[in-house]
Amino acid sequence: MNKGKFVLLILFLVVLSADFCKASDKCLRIEENRIASKQVCFSSSDTIYTIDKVIDLDGGILKLPDNCILRFDGGVILNGTVIFNNTRIQNPCFRNVRFEGNIKNETFNISDYGAIAGSDMDCAVVINDLIKLQSSSIPSRSAKTIVIPNGTFYIDNPIVLWAGWEAPVTLQGNGNTSTLCQRRDNVNIIRLYENHYIRNLKLIYKNRQILDNSGSVAIACQRSIFSLFENLTICKAKSAFGYIPLNDQKKGWNPTRIKDQCYVSCNFRNIRIYEFSGYALDFSKEFPQGDSGSAFDNVYINSNDWLGRTTDNKSLGAIKGDNTVAAMTQLNIEGSHYSSNLIDLSGMSRVSIQSLHIEGIKNMPIIVKNSIQSLANISMMDIQFCNFTADNYVAFLSEDDALITIGNFCVRNDCKKNSNATLMTKQKTSNSHNITIEYSIDCLDFLK
Repeated sequence: MNKGKFVLLILFLVVLSADFCKASDKCLRIEENRIASKQVCFSSSDTIYTIDKVIDLDGGILKLPDNCILRFDGGVILNGTVIFNNTRIQNPCFRNVRFEGNIKNETFNISDYGAIAGSDMDCAVVINDLIKLQSSSIPSRSAKTIVIPNGTFYIDNPIVLWAGWEAPVTLQGNGNTSTLCQRRDNVNIIRLYENHYIRNLKLIYKNRQILDNSGSVAIACQRSIFSLFENLTICKAKSAFGYIPLNDQKKGWNPTRIKDQCYVSCNFRNIRIYEFSGYALDFSKEFPQGDSGSAFDNVYINSNDWLGRTTDNKSLGAIKGDNTVAAMTQLNIEGSHYSSNLIDLSGMSRVSIQSLHIEGIKNMPIIVKNSIQSLANISMMDIQFCNFTADNYVAFLSEDDALITIGNFCVRNDCKKNSNATLMTKQKTSNSHNITIEYSIDCLDFLK
């Protein structure tokens, strides 16, 4: 080898080793499995530790020295607590381990850290430990990606996404094949504070939640700002989205230090909601507080199950707004029975829907009820395969100077009505123009 090539080789090896640790000559292979020697085995900082055996902590604590690498090569660490200290992990393999400290990794597959699909374990313990790990580069921040692989991962407690204004957590899977299943009734699946991203997941309760289970909101936020909810399927909750109750905000650490119930400039894309018992989107609040214009792109709501095996579930309604500001492109509402208003807006809500499709409802309730100076603007509304069973049926109800404007309204000829039924609008207001239907295709001769 000539001198030039030799120099280049040496430089390459120096750069490569610098990525792993400061002292390249301190590389140890951990083969010892005696309980008393665990901390002794991991005693040097700036070291690469190769794990190729089973290391059983036996309920103990392993505190890693500063700036080390754990390189797993067929081995596993299990049964205890590991405290990271500016640590980088390669090919991780942990089982039944709790995690603390700060770490250099930014992406975590929960299966690598001990979560087992289809098992009896509470996988929320692993996920929450990973979320709370701090970044080595900026200890006050914890931005990271938590990967939920294929399989059903059971949880018994909420997954908590703590304050992440400058360091959001991304919780993501591979679509409907990545499932988080809440086994306990009346408990959230995810609790969210500040700015985070949740995408490509199926969130489901083991049992369909009853209306009295107020705590069974699948994704409950305190204050969600610029968050992204994308490609989600949510099943069997009381409500898919809502708020953390004020009493629960007082329990434990409240990262924003103030009471909040709002979605601010969030983005909801490709959301499917099934088998809910309350309102699918329940934005009702416990105190007066306004939202700030979130966007909803392609939301599908169905009171029945997503495989069509149940066809007679009962739910309250689709959307409950309270001082809610939202713009929706495509909204589909399907199902069998709704006992309250499909869309119920109050508290000066402002909701715009570009296209609303309603299908398969056996006892059509009031479609839109507006009160307390709320505004609903629907550019196009299409109703298919629905039954109107009430005499003098009221489709739109406006109270307290609220406004409802429908651009194009279509009732298809596959709908059915009581022979005495007439479609009516009802206003309890001093303004005679609070409900406007600009153009209609009325195959049932409803509009009088």
